[in-house]
Amino acid sequence: MLGSIKNLLNLYPSELFYLFLPIISAAYLFFFRRNMIDKVLVKNILIKIGTYFVLVVFINIYLSYIMQGRVIFKEVIAYLYFFSSVSIMLFLMRSSFKKIANGMSKKIIDLKIKKLVYFITVTVLWTCMLFPYMLATFSIHRPKIGDKYDPQTLYMLEQEKVSLRTQDGLVLKGWFIPNKNSNKAVVIGHGLGANKSNFLSLVELWHSLNYNVLIFDFRGHGESGGHTISFGYKEKYDIRAAFDYLNKEKKFLAENIVGYGVSFGGAALIQAVSDGACFDKIITDSSFASIDIMADKFVERMVFVPVFLRERIKVLGLAFVNLELGFNVDNSSPLRISDKIKIPWLIIHGKKDVLIPSQEALSLYGNGSANKQLYLVDSGEHYTTIDDAQYIYKIREFLNNNDKKDL
Repeated sequence: MLGSIKNLLNLYPSELFYLFLPIISAAYLFFFRRNMIDKVLVKNILIKIGTYFVLVVFINIYLSYIMQGRVIFKEVIAYLYFFSSVSIMLFLMRSSFKKIANGMSKKIIDLKIKKLVYFITVTVLWTCMLFPYMLATFSIHRPKIGDKYDPQTLYMLEQEKVSLRTQDGLVLKGWFIPNKNSNKAVVIGHGLGANKSNFLSLVELWHSLNYNVLIFDFRGHGESGGHTISFGYKEKYDIRAAFDYLNKEKKFLAENIVGYGVSFGGAALIQAVSDGACFDKIITDSSFASIDIMADKFVERMVFVPVFLRERIKVLGLAFVNLELGFNVDNSSPLRISDKIKIPWLIIHGKKDVLIPSQEALSLYGNGSANKQLYLVDSGEHYTTIDDAQYIYKIREFLNNNDKKDL
């Protein structure tokens, strides 16, 4: 019982909100608006739930297909519950706008002006709030897709299933791939919305470099706990849990543990090292430097939205993200804390990356310590850098040049 209460207290504000909103709404209807409950209302609710179920199943099947993963049934149910909570939230928001419109137009005699006030308040302002809210909510609460492949089936590599517990109480699922001829190890952090099986090519690459490998699902991804993404801020605890597992459970010395992160995983790695995780050296690939700039680039691609509205969508979207997470997410941008990193750091980025421009890598490279290397891939897009012929050579060169045994 105490453990369940502690788990509740560890939830994000938005997770608590979406968890209790349907329960509170149902209780309110039952105790205070029981006269509204009739066959028509029940029928409409059941139709909506059925529609949401079909939509959620379709989304999960589609994502499983494009990610070469598998549907996790319990996560379908969890996302259905979340969809229902969002639906109630949208209903409450729209009802509030209607009340505001009615209050504003109550004393207006001219019918045309009254209709105009109602239209602007309920339709225009409501839509301007709806779009940023939906973008924010579905960016940080994503469907979780399971593994279809593993290192053993794809590369014939020996593997151990591991469970990692973070300092804030979440359980993460991962694989440890031993390399019995090596005393070195690497922690791999995957990209946003992905899972550990999407990055098995990296497992094979690092194993070929004579490293023991630990790869895991971040919180809110794959088979790990949690349903909220914080763009690296709390994922640093996930990286730290992986490091501690190698250091304390597998007895690898800190000077033999490397951190490697892709995109969002790189941001989490930067957060973790800045917060004190004692990796010997780190490599980040296609990582962002500023959440604010990343949001700018995101709204720039909204060609269907008038230019004058894009900045407002960004500001409102970030405001909703901050509200749901309970902190200012831009304050945890990697660029703000990367100057604390003093260990060797290889920064990799594709020059043709349009999702996270290579300028982000240049910003990270120019901030703080001189103990960095920059490797820009001419033909690389967002995390297609691994296809470059020089990729494994550059990584091996960086590792060898910063190997303490050779100093």
